[in-house]
Amino acid sequence: MQFLNHALTMTSIAKPLLMPIICLRMVKMSIEYGICNISAFAFAGYGVFLVCEPSCDIEGGHMMGRVATEMTEKLGAVVEVCSNHLCVVV
Repeated sequence: MQFLNHALTMTSIAKPLLMPIICLRMVKMSIEYGICNISAFAFAGYGVFLVCEPSCDIEGGHMMGRVATEMTEKLGAVVEVCSNHLCVVV
C-alpha cells in the first residue's frame, strides 16, 4: 500500500491519467485486506475523483470525504506533508 501511495504521488507529475487507477487499486486493497493509515488517503482521493468530471457526484464525494475523515480519527492516523525538505505532521 505504501508503494502505491508513493506511485500515486509520482504519477501526479509524470502521468496524471494513471492517478484514478492507482487510487482505485488502493481502495480495493483496503476493502479486501483491511484498512491502514494510508487507506484514509485513498478514500479521500476516490472522493475527489467522484466530484470531478464526468460523474460530478457531489454527494458521493462528500460521503467518501467523511469516510476518510472518520477513518483518520478512528485509526489515530498521523499524516506527514512534505514540501521542499520540510515535513509537517498534521
